[in-house]
Amino acid sequence: MSEKDSTRSGLLVVVAAFLAYFVFFGYRSAFSVLLTPMTTDMGWDAAQVTSGYSIMMLLYAVTSYFSGMFFTKYGAKFCFGVGTIAGFLGYFVTSFAGSFLAYLVPYALFAGVATGMLFVPATSTVRSWFIGNAYGKAFGFAAAGACVAQVILTLGLKAVLLTMDWRIGMRMLAVVALVLLAVATILTKKPPATYGMKPKGEIIGGAAKGAPPRVWTVKEAFKTYVVWGSILAFFCSCFSEFLIWSQLVSYWVKDAGMSMGVSTNLYAFLGVLGCIFAPLLGTLSDKYAGRVGNETVARRRLMFVAPACGLLGMACLLLGIHSLAITILACVFFAMYWQGMPAQVTGYMGSVFGPSFPKIWGLATLIIMGIGPALGSYLGARLYVVFGSYRVSFIMALVMFGLSAFFALTLPKKIREMEQRSDG
Repeated sequence: MSEKDSTRSGLLVVVAAFLAYFVFFGYRSAFSVLLTPMTTDMGWDAAQVTSGYSIMMLLYAVTSYFSGMFFTKYGAKFCFGVGTIAGFLGYFVTSFAGSFLAYLVPYALFAGVATGMLFVPATSTVRSWFIGNAYGKAFGFAAAGACVAQVILTLGLKAVLLTMDWRIGMRMLAVVALVLLAVATILTKKPPATYGMKPKGEIIGGAAKGAPPRVWTVKEAFKTYVVWGSILAFFCSCFSEFLIWSQLVSYWVKDAGMSMGVSTNLYAFLGVLGCIFAPLLGTLSDKYAGRVGNETVARRRLMFVAPACGLLGMACLLLGIHSLAITILACVFFAMYWQGMPAQVTGYMGSVFGPSFPKIWGLATLIIMGIGPALGSYLGARLYVVFGSYRVSFIMALVMFGLSAFFALTLPKKIREMEQRSDG
C-alpha cells in the first residue's frame, strides 16, 4: 500500500470514529433535552426517567467489555454494524412507550448495546492508526463528533419540541442514528497491519521506544497500577460528569431560574466550545508530548489538568449561579475537561500497552462505566428529588473531580516505576 492509501485510510478511520462519537454522545445530549418533556408528558419524576439512562449506562459498560474482544477478533465494522441496528431501535422502539416499563426496557437494552459497541471500538481504531505525536490530534477530531452532536441535537430537538412532542423527536433521532452509523460501518478500517501499513506518528519515549511492543495479557495488565490508577482517575471524573451532565439544563432552569431557551442555548454553547477545544487541545497535547520527550509522562500530567478544569467548572457553577458571565466561564472549563480526560487516559494507557490496548481498555471501561455514569446520573436526579435542589449533587461532583486529579498525580511517571509497582 502507498503512503497516499495509508493517509486516506487513516482519514476514513477518523471520520468513522467521528460519526460513532456523534451517535454515542447524542444519546446523552438528547436525553438532557428530552428529560423535562418526558417527565411532563408521562407524569414521572426525574429520578424515574433518569433510571432508564442509568441502566442504559450499566448495559453500555457490560457491552463495552465484550466489544473490546469483538474488536480484536472481528474488527470495528462488526461492532459498528451491531451498533447501527441497536442504535436505531433504542430511539424508535422507545418512542412508542405507553408505560414506564415500556420505556425502561427498550431504551436501556438497545441504547446500552448500541453505545457499548461504539465507544471502545472507535477509541481503539483511532489508537491503532495513530500513535505518539499523531494520536492527540486524531483523537481530538474524532471526539469532536460528540461536541457537534451536542450542538446540533440540542438545537434541533429544541426546535422540534416547540411544535411536536418528544416521541416525534425520538423517531427523528432513530433515523439519524441509522444513517450515520451505517456510513461509519462502511468507512471504518481494521488495524493498519492488516493492510501492510504502519500507524501514523512516531512513538515519543514510553515503554515501546527502541524495542518491539510487548504483548500484554489482560491479567498481566491488571496487575499494574497503570491500569488501576487510570481506572480510579477516570472513574471519579466520569462519576462527576454524569452526576451533572444529564441534569445541567434542568439545573439552569430550576435552580438558576433561567428560561428553557437560555438553558438549552448554554448547553449548545458548551458543545460549540467542545468543537473548538477537541482538535485544538489534541494538537497541543501532541506538541507537549514532543516537548517532554515521553508520551507516557506527558499524558499523565495532562490527566491531572483535565479534572482540575472540571473542578474549576463546578466551582464557577456553584458560586456564580445567578451570573451568566461566570456560568459561561464554567462552560469553558467543562469543555476543557470534556475534551481533555478521555484523550489523555486512552493516550496514557495506549502508550504503555500498545497493540494490547483494546482488550485491556474494554475491561477497564466495564469497571469505570459500569458504576460511574450509571450511579452518577441516577444520583443527580435522586438527590434533587430529596433536597429539591441540585446543589448537593454538584458539591459531590466537585469533590469527585478533586479525587480524580489526585489519582492522576499518583500514576507512574516512568517505565521502571511501573514495573516496580507491578512487582510489588
